[in-house]
Amino acid sequence: EDVMDSLELMLENHVLRLPVLDNGKLVGIITTTDFVNVFDKGLDGEGRPHAKRSPELVAENIMHKPVVMIESGKSVLEATRLMTENNIGSLIINENCKIGIITESDIFKRVVAKGKDSRKTKVGDVMTTPCKTVGPDTDIIEASRIFHDNDIRRLPVIENCKVIGIMAVEDIIDIISIRRRF
Repeated sequence: EDVMDSLELMLENHVLRLPVLDNGKLVGIITTTDFVNVFDKGLDGEGRPHAKRSPELVAENIMHKPVVMIESGKSVLEATRLMTENNIGSLIINENCKIGIITESDIFKRVVAKGKDSRKTKVGDVMTTPCKTVGPDTDIIEASRIFHDNDIRRLPVIENCKVIGIMAVEDIIDIISIRRRF
């Protein structure tokens, strides 16, 4: 199937990875990051240039809010519960304008895989800080480059040392998909 059809399939089924089969044999996996990479290269998935910069496609118009925050001194168990309760994959830490992020991946790699006790391990011990951030006027093309260049899936949106929202790589994929339809 066409690359953009694969994107549609991923969006419809809420999956981040899609196996690629050739005559029933697994030959690869397409991830959401692959689509951001295509967008970052300036193509629409079919080798044609995508739309130019659009003033309405900036972080403040795409971001999710409110952002769920946690303090660095809280336990990873508390962080996990907070993520589960809010059905989210990350929490933001903002202490004295130092922005950090803890993700499901951080917890898996730095706590679970190492056999650490999530009740005793502090968020501050496993979070990523400083984390990449964007301002409210950052456009989608620049955001996609940050996602791609740093191999990340979430970007806090910051204004005057305050976290005002969060963007996810899936938001850019949604926009790519919507633009394809019109």
